[in-house]
Amino acid sequence: MKNRNIDKRITEKLLDGLIEGIIIIKADPLRIIYTNDYIEQIIGYKSDELIGKNPEEIIEIFFSENREFHLKRIQDNISNKQAAQRYEFKCKAKDGSIRWLYASSNLIIYENEPAIMMILVDITQKKATEELIYNKLKKFKDISENQADWVWEIDQNLRFTFSSLGIKDILGYNPEEILGNTLFDFMTQEDAPVKYKEFMENYRQAMTIRNFDSYCIDSHGKKILIETNAVPYFNSDNQLIGYRGVSRDISSRKNLLLGQMGLNKNRHNSEKQYKVLIAEDHNLTAKLLKVMLLNSMIVDVVGVVTNGLDLFEKLIEQKAEILLLDLVMPEFDGIHSIEKIHEQFPRLKIIILSAHTEPWLIQKALSSGALGYLTKYADSDEVIEAIKTVSQGRNYLCKTTLNSITNNFITNLAPDSKFIKVNINKNLTVREQEILDLIAKEYTTPEIARMLAISTRTAETHRKNILKKLGTKTTAGLIKIAMETGLLKI
Repeated sequence: MKNRNIDKRITEKLLDGLIEGIIIIKADPLRIIYTNDYIEQIIGYKSDELIGKNPEEIIEIFFSENREFHLKRIQDNISNKQAAQRYEFKCKAKDGSIRWLYASSNLIIYENEPAIMMILVDITQKKATEELIYNKLKKFKDISENQADWVWEIDQNLRFTFSSLGIKDILGYNPEEILGNTLFDFMTQEDAPVKYKEFMENYRQAMTIRNFDSYCIDSHGKKILIETNAVPYFNSDNQLIGYRGVSRDISSRKNLLLGQMGLNKNRHNSEKQYKVLIAEDHNLTAKLLKVMLLNSMIVDVVGVVTNGLDLFEKLIEQKAEILLLDLVMPEFDGIHSIEKIHEQFPRLKIIILSAHTEPWLIQKALSSGALGYLTKYADSDEVIEAIKTVSQGRNYLCKTTLNSITNNFITNLAPDSKFIKVNINKNLTVREQEILDLIAKEYTTPEIARMLAISTRTAETHRKNILKKLGTKTTAGLIKIAMETGLLKI
C-alpha cells in the first residue's frame, strides 16, 4: 500500500469537520494519537480519554469479542502486511451498549512516522434493520413450510430465492430444483411471453399482483393451471428488491367450472338462440350489455352500433331478429326512426332501451312499432325475459316502465267522468321533448344549447319545430297546449 504523508495541522482541521469517526494510531509505540470530535457521538469517549491508550487498552475499549484477532489486524496494518482494509465489528461504547461499526483503515505517515488512520461509521441501526428483516424472513419461511400452498420469493431479476415445500405437491419439483429459475421457465410456450409482459406491467409500478393465472408444466409434463397472488418487498432505502407470493393449483376448480358451463350450455342448447343487434351510443353500456347477453347462453349478439347511420347498414347486413335500441343516438331521430325501421324491417322485433320513462314517450314508442320498453336500469333477467317475450310477438314492459304508466293512469283519471285523458304527443322527437321541458322551466335558447351540448342555431331550430307541430307562435301558447295535451307536467 502506498503511504500517505499528511500534514498534521491541516489534517486535524479537516478531520474535525467530518461526520465519520476518525482515529489515528501511531505504530511505535502502538498508541492512539488523535481522534476527531465525532468519535464521542459514536462511542461516547472524548479525545482526551482515548489519546495515549496502549494496545491492550485499545482492544479493551473497542472490542467485546475476538480481541486477539483485532489486535493482530492492527499490527498487520502497521507492518504493511496484506490484511483486510475494510471490515465490520462490534464495539463496546462508554455507556456499555454495543455498537456496530464499519471500519476503513489506511496506512499513513503522520508526523514523519507510520500510523493507521481508521475511518469509523456507525452502522448499528443498519444492523438492527438487517436483523429485523432476517427475523421476519425467517418467520415468513417458517410459516410457509406449514402451508399447503406454494410460498415463494423472487429477487429483482424475477429469480426464485426461496421456495416452500408446496412446490412439490403442485409441480412435482423439490424447492432447491427451482432456485435461480423464474416462474416463466415453468410456463407453457403460449403463456410465458404473454404472462411475462403482464407481470412486468405490475412489477414496474411495484403493484400487488392478484389472481394471476398461468399454465405451467409439472415435472411429469402435465399442464397445471396456477393461480398466483404476490406482494412487492423493499429494502431499507425503499427500493423494490423482489416479490413474495403464494401460488396454488386451481386446475380442479377450473375443470369444475368448465363442467358446469358445459351443463349450462347443453341445457341452453335446447332453447332458441336469439339473434340480437345492440344500438347504444355509450360504449361502456354497450359492452356490458353484450357481455350480459352472451353469458345468458341463449343470445347471439350479431353486432353493436353507436349511431343511426351504422344501425341501418347493420340491419341490412345482419339478419337480426331483435333490436335493442337506445332512442337518443347520433344520426338518429328517435320515434320517427322507429317507424322507418318498422316499415323497412317488419319482422324485426324492437325493444327500446332508454333512460326516459315518460308515459307519453313509452306510448309513442309502442305505437310506432316497438314491442318492448326497458329502462337502462333493468336487470339481466328482465332483459332476457323481454327478448323471449317480444320474439313471440307480445309486448313487454319492465317494472319501472309499468309503474310509470300505472301512475300516469291514476293521475289522469277524471273523478267525474271515469275516463283517461289521452296524451296527444304531436309527434315530438325525444330531443324536442327535452327542449320543451327546458322551455317550460324558463331556460333561454342559448342556455338550452349549452345544457344539451348543441349549437344555439340547432336549439332554435328545434324550438321552431315544436311551435310548428303544436300550432302556436308564442312560448305561452306552447306551454298551454303542451299542458293540455299531456306533453308537459308542471
